[in-house]
Amino acid sequence: MNFRNTIEFEKDFKKLSKKFRSLDSDLVEFKKVLNESPLGIGKHFNIITKTESVYIVKARFFCRSLKKKDLRIIYAYIEKS
Repeated sequence: MNFRNTIEFEKDFKKLSKKFRSLDSDLVEFKKVLNESPLGIGKHFNIITKTESVYIVKARFFCRSLKKKDLRIIYAYIEKS
């Protein structure tokens, strides 16, 4: 699976990673979960919009530095036909 980030995401992520040190490793774990199940598992993932081949998904992104709190992340999953 290929992951591409927007410029806005890169800026926000860089800013947040200075504040929360575990964010880089948490993003790697989140990408591993998405490789297994691109649309997510359980109540922490919600499909916002669905078209023929594109899904827009809102997910809870857990960060160890936040201690029992989470961030929201919105991503697009594009199915290959």
